[in-house]
Amino acid sequence: MLEVISLGAGVQSTTMALMAAHGEIEPMPDVAIFADTGAEPPEVYEHLDWLKGGNVLPFPVRIVQFSDMVEDLERTAHGEIGVAGRKDGYLAAPFHTVNADGSRGMLRRECTQNYKIREIEAGIKDVLGRPRDKAIRARKPLVRQWIGISSDEAHRVKWIGPGWSRKRYPFLGQAIEDDPQDLWMSRRDCEAWLRAHDYPIPPKSACTFCPYRSNAEWRALRDNSPEGWKQAVEIDRLIRDMPAKSRAGLRLGGELYVHRSGQPLEEVDLDGTDQMNLWDAECEGMCGL
Repeated sequence: MLEVISLGAGVQSTTMALMAAHGEIEPMPDVAIFADTGAEPPEVYEHLDWLKGGNVLPFPVRIVQFSDMVEDLERTAHGEIGVAGRKDGYLAAPFHTVNADGSRGMLRRECTQNYKIREIEAGIKDVLGRPRDKAIRARKPLVRQWIGISSDEAHRVKWIGPGWSRKRYPFLGQAIEDDPQDLWMSRRDCEAWLRAHDYPIPPKSACTFCPYRSNAEWRALRDNSPEGWKQAVEIDRLIRDMPAKSRAGLRLGGELYVHRSGQPLEEVDLDGTDQMNLWDAECEGMCGL
């Protein structure tokens, strides 16, 4: 069975990959696959380059990309059609909405499915030598996909997936038949393991403009990633400055914001009371890990 790490390049998936490299999680993975949205902070790409270095992991890291999400947003905002293979405009992220009557909501989230899940599955098909555009028919799983959800986020587990792929959550005490393991690790446990082995703590892995970010995460982006913060502010402006034709094509009735407060990101008091954790809504375990 092919052993594949779904690599997010954040704390948990990085720890999972390095523990496997140390032989603390078995068997040794065959490959790690990172789905690039094109919208991570520069520090995440620097960390990914380090992981890919020849002296870090004993297995290859593959990078796959459905499309560049930043470019897709820019093209959609300027009225282009056919973005990301769609017949019309396309806003994949669940931006916060504020309508004229004051009511609020969020756009439908399609980014994780299209830019992460499907692309990782396509990357696995590449490794298997199977056509990307054809379904795999198998009587038993061909792949075990490792996902780094930690014990403090166990509610994000989602078992549903293609029949040819079996999910594995090494930090949730899930045993495998031939080599039972008993790991129960939180994000803090992962950070402690990294420090104990003299590894750097990875930056938060998430799109710069992700609407699920908490105030603490927005502050970290603002204070530690000038380029990432600049991009988030630019995208926040972009989704409100779209021409009327673009807004009509997207059927937008209200204003869009990246921050839950419904205010321009650069004007939000990020040092105030924090908001609820919105990552609970990201149930596939592909982001923020």
